[in-house]
Amino acid sequence: MVETNIDKILVPIAITKEGKTALNQAVYFHQVFSSRITLLHIVPPSHIIKRIFKYKEYRKRKKRSQKKLTEFVRRNFKGTIPDYIDLMIIVGELVPTIIKIADNQRYDLIILKKSKKTKGPFYNLRKHNTERIIGASSCPVLTIKETWTKMGIREILIPLEIGKHIRTKIFWAIELARKFKAKIRIVSVLKINIDIEESYTYRKCKILEKWIKGHDIECDIRILKSKEHKMHETVQIFSMKECPDLTIIMTHQESGIDENHIGRFATEIIHNCPTPVLSIVPERDNVFSFMLNFLNIR
Repeated sequence: MVETNIDKILVPIAITKEGKTALNQAVYFHQVFSSRITLLHIVPPSHIIKRIFKYKEYRKRKKRSQKKLTEFVRRNFKGTIPDYIDLMIIVGELVPTIIKIADNQRYDLIILKKSKKTKGPFYNLRKHNTERIIGASSCPVLTIKETWTKMGIREILIPLEIGKHIRTKIFWAIELARKFKAKIRIVSVLKINIDIEESYTYRKCKILEKWIKGHDIECDIRILKSKEHKMHETVQIFSMKECPDLTIIMTHQESGIDENHIGRFATEIIHNCPTPVLSIVPERDNVFSFMLNFLNIR
């Protein structure tokens, strides 16, 4: 089973209300995993000529950002920064800086609060930037669209496409369900017009449900029939009705050429699911080894 210790969390943060949301989410994971949290504030670089001729001003700008971040964090903790939180100020481009820091310092999780804004000094985690970070990250990325898991994680939703890489996703779901004492709900979409219980999808989901329950975790399955909507649309409609606390998806499922391409399904879920989405990078298995391993689950 995959290793799911979350010892180090990287939180790229804006000094705004949205930054507070990301910080609160990270603190919640700390309470469960005893994680160490790094709050990374990225200052956009000035023009190279300005940096050369105004070095003192450049240093003052970075120092001001450090002061603002320190005050911001202190306000959230009644004046004292907890010893499990580190502050980091980096001058650089948003996406490359996040990826470099996450890889070089081997973080276990990145938490991103996606911004609705399109302007500002943090030049924001807009749609394409979020995809670039997730696509290039070697560790899981938790994205928050609206609200963090303030009420806890009681239900974990797993959208499932039989035949795709799912083993790592299932292992993560099991370990997180244990930690959070959560229920797992598997949802899959049936596009052909046959009885649900006669479908291959239903049979495989039942095997998986039984296996998960064998780990003493509550689990159920929902097979949704839909001819009109694409899979991501059907899952989104279901998610808006059921409001799971966390949705787990796999990235890089649809691309055999570009390793940084996260696929249409993952992209749509990440940007349209109202609750937090955990994006997992699949193991480097081929399809044949995966199917053998999956069919041998006991």
